[in-house]
Amino acid sequence: MDVKKVQQKLKQVRQELKALGLEKIEESESYYKKLELFCKRLELGRGIWHSSTIAPLALLYYYCVTWQKVVLLVLGVAFLIAEHGRQYFPSWQRAAVHVFGKLMRPKELEGLSGLAYFAWAAVIIILCNLFLGLKSESMLCGLMFLAVGDPMARIFGKAVGGVRFPKTNKTLVGGMAFFTFGFLASILACTFVGVKVSFFAVQSHIPQISFWGLVFAGLCAMIIEVYSKERDNFHIPLWTTMILWGLRYAV
Repeated sequence: MDVKKVQQKLKQVRQELKALGLEKIEESESYYKKLELFCKRLELGRGIWHSSTIAPLALLYYYCVTWQKVVLLVLGVAFLIAEHGRQYFPSWQRAAVHVFGKLMRPKELEGLSGLAYFAWAAVIIILCNLFLGLKSESMLCGLMFLAVGDPMARIFGKAVGGVRFPKTNKTLVGGMAFFTFGFLASILACTFVGVKVSFFAVQSHIPQISFWGLVFAGLCAMIIEVYSKERDNFHIPLWTTMILWGLRYAV
């Protein structure tokens, strides 16, 4: 990492070091090591948060009946009200930082969090599922790409590095990890809930999803992840789900 870039980033996060439990770092340590430790803890925590909350939530939603989905919808809207409200009410902001501060990037301490973008996507998906006939299988796979593929892309991209996609700092290795782990997680999730992954669509009373449709949606999700910048928590689950639904690969 370039020294000037490190110094610029450090300037942005110095006031957050204490809230993130890094206040005991010795002053003799270099700025680079402080920032490196900060980034490692933050990204690892966010990766664990992604996988341990979104994936179980997707599996739970698949089994929900209508009234339970409505409850989740109401909770999502309430969270969005609280998240947007903390931009205007300091007491809400302090409460959010106190609870989630160690998982929030510096820019999220003042603006919307990544979880808010996910909540927006989830609310839209639930509305489509309740009123427009969107298949739960499509939703399940769309969320798995975010829950598993996104953190794995971050881990492998930072650990391996290498060739980058044009006009972005995302690596080819990270993109491949996103697709591979997101795809496998989708297959495992479908198997777990009893959704058949078929190479060819056939009429059946058993819920099924197309293998090739999932491949196509996964590749689209990879491109979305690479170029969506800071709002991938919104774009990945929403558009992956919509692609599967719109192309009628989930039957």
